[in-house]
Amino acid sequence: MQRKRLPWEPPENFSDPLEVWTAARQLSDEPEAQWCFPEFTHRLLIGAENGLDFAYEDLGSWDQAISVLLFSGLLRQRGIFGSLGVNVGLGLETFDAVLRSRTGRFNLPETWERFRGRHVVAADSWHDRRDEIVIANSWGRGWGDHGYGYISRAYFEAHVDAATAVRPAWVGPSPVMDRAKKEIAWKRGIPNSADLTPILDAWMTPNPIKAKIVQLLGRQHDVRRRMLYTVWDAMPFDIVEIREGAEFRGRLHIVHDRRQAVSTFTEFWVPPGCRRQGYGRYLLRIGEDLASDAGTTQVRLPLREADASAVGRSRAEAFATACNYMWAWGSSRRPNIVGIGAKHLN
Repeated sequence: MQRKRLPWEPPENFSDPLEVWTAARQLSDEPEAQWCFPEFTHRLLIGAENGLDFAYEDLGSWDQAISVLLFSGLLRQRGIFGSLGVNVGLGLETFDAVLRSRTGRFNLPETWERFRGRHVVAADSWHDRRDEIVIANSWGRGWGDHGYGYISRAYFEAHVDAATAVRPAWVGPSPVMDRAKKEIAWKRGIPNSADLTPILDAWMTPNPIKAKIVQLLGRQHDVRRRMLYTVWDAMPFDIVEIREGAEFRGRLHIVHDRRQAVSTFTEFWVPPGCRRQGYGRYLLRIGEDLASDAGTTQVRLPLREADASAVGRSRAEAFATACNYMWAWGSSRRPNIVGIGAKHLN
């Protein structure tokens, strides 16, 4: 008899990197491309039956990635790992030499080396003496150091263009966990200290879903929300998804920076087969309401490079403009952004 999958476990096909890579490409506007952005792997995960149990956050720098890896190591020491812990993924550019590397080191490419496409790897840990990120690759044990590799700070800065913390949303940083952490700290007489022990002890505090049923397109849909805090800097972070029965229809992530009075859609996605049906506008209105509730005065809607194919770019600009967002083009890395729509809230 087949074991029933637990709520926080990813789908079975996530154990095969090739299947994941192939399926993730089908979510893009260019499924024939021979590379894949990390975003599509994450979207494949959230589209599964238990998608709201997962969250992902951008890490903008080497120092942020190292800090999260160190925290992930502390969770592992508590026996909290895999789908219950924090996992760091890196999206990077690859070149000739690394494909046949026997050491697993991602060295800065020589001028003659060809660009061989984008790749996604799992960051395992930080080697402090060598100041390298240890990664687990998906090219088999015959590559590198028995399937493992090493990324230097120099390679990270030059060729790692996406770093993401993937973690459970049903436990981990949230308002309910924060209350549990403070209670633990008070009982131990260490309130407002830098001690991470209360955070680690409170990590498994269940974070409930808020849900309601709405009528969209004349049919019933479930709208579900989780209230979180980001792992890196503890900002308020909302996730909202729409489902029709078990079928995934769309999702937003919105992070509220109250110091800057800005809320940013760090994820805003409707699957290709569900577009032009009103799901995007509905999600946008929810995000704007959440931003108002958080006390911010501006909402930003970035366009990621992953979604900026020729057709995707014009479609995104038209959508944002129709929703009264002012559009500005300009690129950034980690995350890879090619433009941002902005709107001031009344």
